[in-house]
Formats: sequence, C-alpha cells, structure tokens
Amino acid sequence: MPVFISDACIFILLIRHGILESFFHSCQDVKTSSLVWFEMRDEQQESLSLYIEQGNLSIVETEVNSSLKLPKSLSLADVSVISLANSLNGIILSSDKLLRLHAQKHSLEVHGFLWIIQRMIKSRSIDATNAKTILESMLTDPLVFRNKELLKEVENTIQEIEMF
Repeated sequence: MPVFISDACIFILLIRHGILESFFHSCQDVKTSSLVWFEMRDEQQESLSLYIEQGNLSIVETEVNSSLKLPKSLSLADVSVISLANSLNGIILSSDKLLRLHAQKHSLEVHGFLWIIQRMIKSRSIDATNAKTILESMLTDPLVFRNKELLKEVENTIQEIEMF
C-alpha cells in the first residue's frame, strides 16, 4: 500500500469541502511533516486529530535533506514534504505548483486535489454527484478561474466524472 505525503493545502481543501473521512478511506497511510502541521491553524489541526488517533495520519519530525538542492523559493514546509517523500519513497499530495514542479524534478510521484477526487470516486468513498458539486464550486474560486490551465483541468475532470 502506498504512503502518501501531504502538504497543508491538500488538508485545507479537504476540510473546506467536508471530505476528510472520504479521503482517509481512499488514502489510508498518510503522513505529513511537523513543519506542515504547525503551518495549519488550530481548527484545522483539530479536524485532523481524529485521523491521527485512528492511525491514518502520522506527523513526522523531518530533517530537511540538503543534498536535494532545492531552491530558496520553496518554504521550509514544502522542502520537508519533498524530503519526507524522498526518504519514504512516498507519493506527494499537493496542489502547490512550485512544490509539484520540484518534486517531479527529483523523480518523485506527485498528485493534486483533482487526482484525489478521482481516486475517491474509484474507491467509492465519494459519489460522482458530490465530486462534481465540489469541482463546480471550485470554478468560482479566484485561484482557479484566474489560472487558465487549472480551470481547464477542473473542467476536464468534471467531464470525466460525468461519465461515471
């Protein structure tokens, strides 16, 4: 079973859309770094604490791997995600474009929120109607509709979901 390494933005999106339980049903071994954990607000940590207690989520003290030669434009939390995925041979879950780019440069597998939605549909932890509603709500988010590439990806994913 794969190990998933998540950054804060994925957790925030999952919490915002009320699909944490579905996420942990489809991705059961999730880890994040302590730096990511401390990036999140108290209420976000509280939402995730149940999954720590159940053993689905682990917070890992991570030493930043300086041999990876990552740019200073990445936050320490982002670097810790890449370092953790590198040390555990994990799959990174992030919607952060810069983090994803540098993870791929280091031959790490990385997926974003749209992939997670598709995985949850395939594992039947979320139904297609709910997934479509979530994605349609994203179309009104300024971060999505201002980014033509991301807007197209969301629209394509909605079309794929309609086929389920």
